[in-house]
Amino acid sequence: MKSNQHYEQMLASLEEKEWRDPAEKKEYITEVSMFQDWKKTDDYRYWLAQLGHILCNQFHLSMREAAKQINLVPYQRFRRSMKLYPQQDFSNFSELKKGLMETQEGS
Repeated sequence: MKSNQHYEQMLASLEEKEWRDPAEKKEYITEVSMFQDWKKTDDYRYWLAQLGHILCNQFHLSMREAAKQINLVPYQRFRRSMKLYPQQDFSNFSELKKGLMETQEGS
């Protein structure tokens, strides 16, 4: 009995908050659209992935070894970042540093 009353109370509270109102859904979509201007260079994981690509591809290190080189524990951050950004955009550390500096100056 209590569970049915609990569900009825939850439904009543949802109706009070007008969650089913299309105007509110439209407002939510407008809030989400502000993230469309977001660039991948604003994400720290992009830079971590680029560093990981350089260490793994040019120096032939495993992800664990690369994480140890920069004192990043756990190494899963490298793995997740590199999976999120699988393309290597920089060929060496100087290009990576230059790209990072340009991003900092632009913001």
